[in-house]
Amino acid sequence: MCALGLCWVLAEPTARAAEPLRRAPDPFDVSEAQHFLGLGAARVFARSTEAIEYRPGFELRFIDSLLWTRQWTALGGATSIAFRALPGGYSFTLGQSSGFAGVRFGPVDLLAGIGLSLLNVDTLGVGWSASFGSPRSSLALGLRFESLRVEVGTHIEYLWRWSGPDEYVRGIGVALSLLQSPIGPAFADPL
Repeated sequence: MCALGLCWVLAEPTARAAEPLRRAPDPFDVSEAQHFLGLGAARVFARSTEAIEYRPGFELRFIDSLLWTRQWTALGGATSIAFRALPGGYSFTLGQSSGFAGVRFGPVDLLAGIGLSLLNVDTLGVGWSASFGSPRSSLALGLRFESLRVEVGTHIEYLWRWSGPDEYVRGIGVALSLLQSPIGPAFADPL
């Protein structure tokens, strides 16, 4: 009897191996993401860590983003290049990267995000300075009209500066983005 059980156990994996292997679809397949390119403008308020009052400034951003939507959820990521006119100088940020998640109600998305400004060069206060990895967080309301996406949001950021005092930056703005063609085919599935 034990020999029959052993034969059955050895034969079972062979029968399963004959079935084709199937893999669940990847929910973050790049070919299924919506790709947007756009421009954003924001009214920002900044102050150094040595100051008490926030003073007004302006931010202009070029945005490249991907957005995945599934039923009532939204998930995405964005990379921006930003130019800011801040009190006491100018700031240029390359690689302002963020990840965000939220809920979706038809054409409306409510999103929260965190990110890093990878490289920032500025002329604030004491002269030229640079920084890496300034943390950033944001909240946004996005609205989709066919191939146009309008996003109204607010953000806060802490600029770590190599020379001179650090800066607190907060702002509220709007971004207009156009839907682009899909990024391309998904990577080959190994299974």
